[in-house]
Amino acid sequence: MTDPQYSHPTEIVTTGQLERHAGPVDRVPEYDPATREHLWITLVMYRVDPARVEAGEQLILDSVNLLSAGLSVGCFYCESPYAKRLTYRPCPGEPSP
Repeated sequence: MTDPQYSHPTEIVTTGQLERHAGPVDRVPEYDPATREHLWITLVMYRVDPARVEAGEQLILDSVNLLSAGLSVGCFYCESPYAKRLTYRPCPGEPSP
């Protein structure tokens, strides 16, 4: 099942061998050519215990196991790295060739 507002299925998220129901944080809005708005994102990395993942336990992602956050910011749609000048420009919606 796909929610028309989002580009990804709303039923199941599969990451390797782990399957779970998708939640609001798993959905990325479709690019809107009417607004041409950038979707600025950053990566956050946590250390996880593989045994807990395999056991299906809920992972607690907090400052104790945080490895890095916000090393770089970029637009999900056009893949441009964040720059103040780009915040004033419309997003083309796809990477430049």
